[in-house]
Amino acid sequence: STPVAVAGKKAPLAAPQAAARTLAAAPTTATPRPRVTPETIKTASAQTQTARQVTAVAGPLSLTMDTRLAAPPLAEPVATEPAATADAPQRLTMQQVHPALTNVVGSLYAGRGESLVQWVDSDWRHLPANQAFVTQFNQWLSGQRVTQLGKVSFKSRAQGDALVVDGLVEVHLQDAGTQVQVRDLQLRAYFQPQDGRPVLTQLAASQAR
Repeated sequence: STPVAVAGKKAPLAAPQAAARTLAAAPTTATPRPRVTPETIKTASAQTQTARQVTAVAGPLSLTMDTRLAAPPLAEPVATEPAATADAPQRLTMQQVHPALTNVVGSLYAGRGESLVQWVDSDWRHLPANQAFVTQFNQWLSGQRVTQLGKVSFKSRAQGDALVVDGLVEVHLQDAGTQVQVRDLQLRAYFQPQDGRPVLTQLAASQAR
């Protein structure tokens, strides 16, 4: 509806029309444009170059990990025993003397000490200790006959360069009246190394039971 004017007064304007008139009546102030000079262009170029440098420095850092393995620490030298020389004496072993022991034990069936001593080296055979063994063994049998051998066991020990072997032999004996008894015989054999092989040098015996 259109407002009606009253005598002596102006009719009030509608709100939208009043706002439009107010904006139209307000003075317009223009924003002054900056003056472009050679100095201004030079300054702006310098600022742009500086901004690029700052951006390059402030950019994300790329971390690169060195994946090369570090060299392992050097191992401490280990002390080793000097190698045996050709002149060093070789110790005898049970395996080396086993054939000679087998011959000695097998000779028990003969029933004579002389049969056992025959396996002693000829340079040592006639020594008093070996002759005493023959006498002792013959007395131990005292005319009995060896019919069977039971359990046989040996153990060795080093004695300087020599090897001493202690053995225990179960001997089945039969007398003239065909009576059989079992007795244990302790044998001891002495071996010396000579030219890389074992040499039987002495026999000794004693009755265990």
